[in-house]
Amino acid sequence: MAKIEITRTELVWPGKYDEEGNLVPPRRVNLPFQVIERVNETRATREKREEDLAGHVGTLFDFWRAEEEQKAAPGDGWRNKLIWGDNLYLMGSLLEHFAGKIDLIYIDPPFATGADFSFSTHVGDSDEEVAKEQSIIEEKAYRDTWGQGTSSYLSMIVSRLGLMRDLLREGGTIYLHCDWHVSSYLRLILDEVFGRASFLNEIAWHYRRWPTKAPIYQRSHDTIFWYRKGDTPHTWNQQYQDLSAETLKRFGGKRVRGETTKEVLDEDSAGAPMRDVWDIPHVLGANPERVDFPTQKPVALMRTILEGASNPGDLAADFFCGSGTLPVAAETVGRRWIAADLSRWAIHTTRKRLMNISNCRPFEILNLGRYERQV
Repeated sequence: MAKIEITRTELVWPGKYDEEGNLVPPRRVNLPFQVIERVNETRATREKREEDLAGHVGTLFDFWRAEEEQKAAPGDGWRNKLIWGDNLYLMGSLLEHFAGKIDLIYIDPPFATGADFSFSTHVGDSDEEVAKEQSIIEEKAYRDTWGQGTSSYLSMIVSRLGLMRDLLREGGTIYLHCDWHVSSYLRLILDEVFGRASFLNEIAWHYRRWPTKAPIYQRSHDTIFWYRKGDTPHTWNQQYQDLSAETLKRFGGKRVRGETTKEVLDEDSAGAPMRDVWDIPHVLGANPERVDFPTQKPVALMRTILEGASNPGDLAADFFCGSGTLPVAAETVGRRWIAADLSRWAIHTTRKRLMNISNCRPFEILNLGRYERQV
């Protein structure tokens, strides 16, 4: 076996290099997409589409328009996209038209379990519980991700992060959501893929949950790493948080901003610049957002990300969309979106949530052409 020449500090795992010491390149393929359903499409738009297609099967790019046209008013031809399939293959297929076009990516990849694929949920308001088991495709994905432990997980995530980097525009940013299981590994991989100088923030999302006695401090936060692509300045819209009760009491109920106490604002001021610890409630108990999806994140968390690091009309993507919180939040703040997941249950849940949003903009559901089964 050839000796690997070490020229920099890096994270190395079995499978990263071949037997001759060469970096193993990620798999990249370009597969066709199939449109399964178009949602909230007007009759006039549907008839025009059918006329334009003249009988052939529609694909993702039948209505493709230039980047500057994509940010115009609704009705310009853009449709938000919900895609079912393995994100490694679908991101490779998106490169043809979306390379360097996405403004913001958020991902919440599986941490260390198969809970993303197998879980139970209640039907309607009844007590009837339905168990959702892994499909064959999901079982294979789990083996590919965790079959060899941490090393296979790292191989899985690094190949996908490379594709996300290529899909981001210069100055575009990525938020990677994780917890204590793999956060230390992921920080090093992000440094390698995007560069240490591209690191922007390590955000702690703090939430409260019912405590249980254990010989450790209660785990009550997740970590979100925020990185930029390249040297181009990233989009930044200052976010604010309420001042603490102690600060309000000290300054007589007034809000304070600035370096000194001389700059005192009235009660209608924006508040304090937001810190990197976000205290946002989890989706638990009787929360009306709850859809009984095990990895569901709150809309408030996603809106904070979208509003802070993108502008109206920008394109945001989530390639592990789960219950669909990113597209749901994007609908409320006027961002275009692409969302994808391997799980049919995730696609179904996301579709249902979007359909419950009044005035939800048109979107289409697609899958990769190699999958014959439909949602």
